[in-house]
Amino acid sequence: MLETITTYEVQCQICIHNNKMLSVVIFIDVLVSPILETIERVKSLEQQMDDLELYNRTWCVPETMNGNKTAVFVNTVNQHLDNESISYDDIENLHRISKRTNGKIRPIIVRFYS
Repeated sequence: MLETITTYEVQCQICIHNNKMLSVVIFIDVLVSPILETIERVKSLEQQMDDLELYNRTWCVPETMNGNKTAVFVNTVNQHLDNESISYDDIENLHRISKRTNGKIRPIIVRFYS
């Protein structure tokens, strides 16, 4: 014998299933949100680490008043490398750090193209 279901009972069942689905969505959101926040934090820390590594690549290259820093750097490094050499095209960025003082050589920060 077939049981007759009223419209009200169908609506109640739909409501129950909707509440269960909402509970699942909320549960997933509670689980996924911290993971997404962690991923964003890792990306930020990786960028900070890259920026800090840029300033840890220093070379002591003689200073010239009006000389081309890149040329001086390339020549100095090529003199000290065995069986390897670098060119101007390998360098993305190059600059000296700290203030100019008499008698002291300021380090050079170099970022190479990968």
